[in-house]
Amino acid sequence: VETVLAEASTDLGDYLQRNASVKIDETLAGQKWLSVRGGNPDEVRIVYDGIPLNMSGSNTFDLAQIDLANLERVELIKGSNTVLFGDGAFAGVLNIVPQKRARYTIRTVARLGTYRAREIALNMFQSRGAFSAGYTFSRRNAERRFGANQQAVLNSSQFHTLWTRYAGRRHQVQARWLYYGSAFNQESALKQQDNRNHVLALNYEGRVRLLRHVKASLIYKALTGEKNWQQASRRLRGEEENRDHSLALRFEARQNFAGGKLTLLYEHLRNGFDADLRQHSETLPDPIVDQQRLQRIQDALLWVLKNRLDLEHRGFRFIDWDLSFRIDWVSMRRDIRSFSGESERRLQAELGRRSYLTYKFGMRAMGEVKGFRYNAMVTNGANVKLPTLLQLFHWEVQPLIEFRNRPLQPERNIGTEVSLQVERAIAGAPWYFPINGLQVEFALFRNSYLEKITEMANIVPLPTPFNTTLAWTRGLESRLSLRFLEDRLEWNSAVLLLDISDPRVFRFKPKQKVTSDLWLRLREWQFNAHVFAEGEQFAMVPAYGEVFTRTLPDRRDIDLALQKRWHWRDWRGFVNLAIRNVRNSGRSALSGFYLQDRRWYVSIGVER
Repeated sequence: VETVLAEASTDLGDYLQRNASVKIDETLAGQKWLSVRGGNPDEVRIVYDGIPLNMSGSNTFDLAQIDLANLERVELIKGSNTVLFGDGAFAGVLNIVPQKRARYTIRTVARLGTYRAREIALNMFQSRGAFSAGYTFSRRNAERRFGANQQAVLNSSQFHTLWTRYAGRRHQVQARWLYYGSAFNQESALKQQDNRNHVLALNYEGRVRLLRHVKASLIYKALTGEKNWQQASRRLRGEEENRDHSLALRFEARQNFAGGKLTLLYEHLRNGFDADLRQHSETLPDPIVDQQRLQRIQDALLWVLKNRLDLEHRGFRFIDWDLSFRIDWVSMRRDIRSFSGESERRLQAELGRRSYLTYKFGMRAMGEVKGFRYNAMVTNGANVKLPTLLQLFHWEVQPLIEFRNRPLQPERNIGTEVSLQVERAIAGAPWYFPINGLQVEFALFRNSYLEKITEMANIVPLPTPFNTTLAWTRGLESRLSLRFLEDRLEWNSAVLLLDISDPRVFRFKPKQKVTSDLWLRLREWQFNAHVFAEGEQFAMVPAYGEVFTRTLPDRRDIDLALQKRWHWRDWRGFVNLAIRNVRNSGRSALSGFYLQDRRWYVSIGVER
């Protein structure tokens, strides 16, 4: 994780939006959703220190919850060609790796800026021999004002993590507790939202008899959310409460053999989702109440076989390949109760056990030709994505007539990608062109979807999901990086060209995105300028039973970050100034989906 960006960014969403493959949607409530290469936010698995953070109800996670202070690295695995994480990783995986060994005992950060933003963070770490422990806390508050009457929108969030680890020679045990919560309040529109989330994880890693590498984990999540809203034009208001609870057991064994590696994995998931929706209308004497209890039980077996062939040739150092198969057995129970006054409807349904098979094949070659090192890869795979429990609930309580001809179907995808990475270190460059190294990357990809699941924009209280029979995305991604003046100056640029079958299906996805970064590092000073441009996008919005599309124009802007570090005896610190959207060419608000106006933040940190 680049330090200056981590300390200039307010959260993980701010940090990742610089990636050309990434689209970050920010809501009026301050939530930030991650999309990759035209996919949807519920198709990206978010993993924190081995813990999947996606809610079992919506299969999404708010990146604004993650503090960047203690992260060692962030890995973005793009595309659907992964079976290790199952249907939750349909468009990619974001792997968040916190620091195992912090360089400090105590650290605190304060931040202030636009929207009356205030943030305080505290990080503590201690290590004694094989034992280590840490605690992280951060709290943010903001007050945004929009519209002609400057109505106030209040946001607050907090993040806690407490962990302890024993790392012996042959065994490692870790326990981690996570708590993250957020609140949103817009009094003039009677919109309130409150989320409280707890995660407990136990992990073991070591050697058990003949098995040289064994991993076992137990993860329990209890997530609750409450929402109040009002729609004045339809004289409608409502209260919604969701309770999301899940239990995951995971066992992984890996065995090495001559030139290869075999991994076996078993996973058991129990996901429960309870939703209560109460709607009040001035035209009806009694409220309409919808209650649903959904439970999904999932068992999975996974086989991963990897093999490496060393060619002992400079042009082809080695070729490796991997083949993965995963089979999931899924069953679901659904209890529905709807009533208004004396009328009542009940439904109990149990979906029999169904199986889904997915696979992935990949091949990679590495070598060196005339001083240029290359890494070439080709992958192909098929994956299945089940409708989320929240989508099933929303489809039931607020369907549109034209999409109610059949229930939501599982989404299927076949993806193919070809990529090439070339890099070279350069020594003895002339003074008039002092280049130290270069790196070039290319990737071609295509995804073919059957029964693609799309949700209409949430301009009304509840979105409506629906299936599209056939859809596809294809694109080109490239990146060029140059280093100058003994790495004191660095420039890199990336381009994503995305071709989609129907913009109404892949809404809020730009067909082009270009990013360019300039880095300047001089002793204690660091400076970064990030220039970016996004092509036009389409919004699909339901309004009073009708559906229409809206084209959003191109967007071009620039972000700036300047940091000064200092040292005094055992103390270290920094001061960071960040300005986002300097040109202010973006949309400040669009039905609560975009907050792309100019903003600035000053961050001050001290550690020992």
